[in-house]
Amino acid sequence: MLLASYSAVAFGQTSANESHLQDFTKALFEGRGSVTELLKQLKVELPEDDWEDTRDRLVGDLERDGKLVVTRYVEGDEVPQQKKDYERCARALEAANQLDPDQETEARMWFCRGQAILGSASRPDYEAAGGSPKAFAGSGGDIPHLY
Repeated sequence: MLLASYSAVAFGQTSANESHLQDFTKALFEGRGSVTELLKQLKVELPEDDWEDTRDRLVGDLERDGKLVVTRYVEGDEVPQQKKDYERCARALEAANQLDPDQETEARMWFCRGQAILGSASRPDYEAAGGSPKAFAGSGGDIPHLY
């Protein structure tokens, strides 16, 4: 899990950077604020010299978190995923994509958003998911398949 990867503790104290990252991931997955707002806040809180390395590490961890959900879906895991799993996946991949835009990450994000909406309601609410039915279908083949 992403939060576990940021639990570096030395002598019982967490560094300021680690603390900011933990706060960011907690807020991200609790849905407190938009992804864009949370990323802007994180960037301001971290020392400028640390931002690039932290950003790269965060992108990797967010993508791994999201890919885990998609992989479980593809493999047909014995324990079905819940709406909250897909919502978490979508937020993680949205953040990763804002930090480092990538078509595959965006496609996975839309997949997870779609699964969260389609699997949880008798009539999907595309607007609540942040898009239209066309957006979920892709943009004229520009977004690659998930796998």
